[in-house]
Amino acid sequence: MDLSTVRKKIKNFSYKFLSDVFSDLQLIWDNCMLYNLDESEIYQFAKFMELKTNKLILEYFQKGEEEETKIKSHSVLPAHSSRFTSKKQHKDNKKQKVEFSPTK
Repeated sequence: MDLSTVRKKIKNFSYKFLSDVFSDLQLIWDNCMLYNLDESEIYQFAKFMELKTNKLILEYFQKGEEEETKIKSHSVLPAHSSRFTSKKQHKDNKKQKVEFSPTK
């Protein structure tokens, strides 16, 4: 998995659930950190991107919850997590499905 593949899958509407996008991104960061030395630029960049991605995901769902409260909609949001790091958490997050409708 790589970022260009994620981008293509988004453009082609290949993702059915938003959680699948998150899982693919986390897989990229995990692999970068698994196969590179802690001191390497790739490892450090992956660590930064993991933190940035998770922060943006959390902000997105917090904003969604605020809007949901205002309009009292019945949308389903995943449980919040500050990090998707362990393999078990990664698998658990894949089980949490969220409808995803990218805009063109």
